[in-house]
Amino acid sequence: MDNQTTPNLTTLDAAIFRGIADGAAGRTTPAEEVFDELEARYMAMADERATS
Repeated sequence: MDNQTTPNLTTLDAAIFRGIADGAAGRTTPAEEVFDELEARYMAMADERATS
């Protein structure tokens, strides 16, 4: 590996460990809730484009 890859992997490893810790601590959002929010956001964006 080169010197540019190593810091990126270190950052990725840290993010993965934070995610695992969040899940273990119950700091999660149900997927259905996230998908509902995304659907509403993108529907609003589509509606805005259709009326502009």
